[in-house]
Amino acid sequence: MWNTTAEVRAQALCALSRANNARCSVKDIEDWLALLSVSYAVPSGDAIKAELMVAAYCNGLSDCPSDVLADVMLGWHRHAVTRFLPSVQEIILVVTRLNLPRATLIAKLVAWDTPEAIRVRLDRLERDVWVARSDGRHRLAAKIEMMAKAERAKLAEAIRVRHEH
Repeated sequence: MWNTTAEVRAQALCALSRANNARCSVKDIEDWLALLSVSYAVPSGDAIKAELMVAAYCNGLSDCPSDVLADVMLGWHRHAVTRFLPSVQEIILVVTRLNLPRATLIAKLVAWDTPEAIRVRLDRLERDVWVARSDGRHRLAAKIEMMAKAERAKLAEAIRVRHEH
């Protein structure tokens, strides 16, 4: 059985959201930080200061998607040219930049079936029907009208769902 476009969108959104919401364990961040600290200059200090620094990194990076954070921390040399251990803010900046395409795609998939998005598509289809008719392309206009009818049904459903929640 073939998947419908809506099913494919839902599956993509599920997979992307799962990856985007996966978080690292504190142990993973500590291990990656240990590897980074071997390669880059680390501010000197006593054991208490070192523990506080590790805790600050773990706390600051705990909300980052695990796959992107692993890529950034294990491959810092690809993302920045520096002699020093990167700050939490520097790591977050690179993670955010690398995760932007996925975050954007998630936002677009979430917004796809909102009443507003459906109205925009419906307006375009209605305009296309008018253009096709004015050009004498009645078969094309009929096909576009069928698509518009389907969008109207989606709009009614989206509005009903919104009012239920």
